[in-house]
Amino acid sequence: MLREQAGLQPDVDYTINFSLGQKRSVHGIANGEFAVAALSDDKVQSMLNRGSVKASDYRVIYQSEVIPQLTIGYVYNLEPTVAERVTAAVFDFQNEGGSGDEVSGEPTRFYPIDYKKDFEFVRTVDDSFDPRFFKAAAAKTKSEEKQRGRASRE
Repeated sequence: MLREQAGLQPDVDYTINFSLGQKRSVHGIANGEFAVAALSDDKVQSMLNRGSVKASDYRVIYQSEVIPQLTIGYVYNLEPTVAERVTAAVFDFQNEGGSGDEVSGEPTRFYPIDYKKDFEFVRTVDDSFDPRFFKAAAAKTKSEEKQRGRASRE
């Protein structure tokens, strides 16, 4: 997406490492360990709300479309009356007394989505992904972690 939308090339305009978690990425940005990181807004917002990171610790340079977090679906050939009952049960569920949204604290609710429209961005990313890249980047990250481990023991 960075190449397509911003004209940036990996290993030319930026390097890729895997931090092995969004929380680690947020702290890595805040502590100056990483120049950039791909993060979900809800994770950043929850960390801001808890005070484990400050808004002044980072800046947003690219924001993708929103990707639905949780989905519930059913198989395409489910009997229509059963499909209607499942749909009604999911959307009518109030979640009173249940755990709240990590950012807003409001009870978690389900809202209707349209797979074709709401997951178009995800499919675009998937279609542009080259699996060879992941293997090379993961190997590079593992090698760098070993180097950091040796340096910290010395």
